[in-house]
Amino acid sequence: VTLQIPAANLNANRKRGAIVSEPAIQVKRKGKSTQVWTIEKLENKLIDMRELYQEWKESSQEMKRLTGKRGDPFYEAQENHNLIGVANVFLECLFCDVKLQYAVPI
Repeated sequence: VTLQIPAANLNANRKRGAIVSEPAIQVKRKGKSTQVWTIEKLENKLIDMRELYQEWKESSQEMKRLTGKRGDPFYEAQENHNLIGVANVFLECLFCDVKLQYAVPI
């Protein structure tokens, strides 16, 4: 279990003390990239897993052998982006063609 901050919660007008992060499930698999699932997505995947297991249990040995060779039905290709924070940057210096270098708090 991990915490993630949805982009919708990252705005300057947010009430002070409001909950920003939401629980999420980090899924790690051998040879595949790490995925982050919402609690709702995990609940849906669990239903799918139970249904697939029931189908597998009721199938013949030949079907079991064939289904073992197909890909992971729960893997979804995702772009790996990790949001580390939000910063306000003043863009006025772009109008004047002036180099500006300063640390931006995140």
